[in-house]
Amino acid sequence: MRYRDHAHQRKADTVPLLASSSGGFIALWAVIYFVLLVTLGIISIRKGHWVMFIIGIFVPLFWFIGALLPRRVR
Repeated sequence: MRYRDHAHQRKADTVPLLASSSGGFIALWAVIYFVLLVTLGIISIRKGHWVMFIIGIFVPLFWFIGALLPRRVR
């Protein structure tokens, strides 16, 4: 009976550790994603691509496209 309790306790200790470490990686990637999107959004505004920025709020791919396009000539 003791053996089963010990095995159950060991399994219960490892599950939260795995869950917290994977949550940490998800949080890290979320921060990197957010910083990248804000940076690309600002670059697309500075290059004069306002429409790309506004569409990028809903579809972030347009911020990437707006940041890669050359500066708009006025």
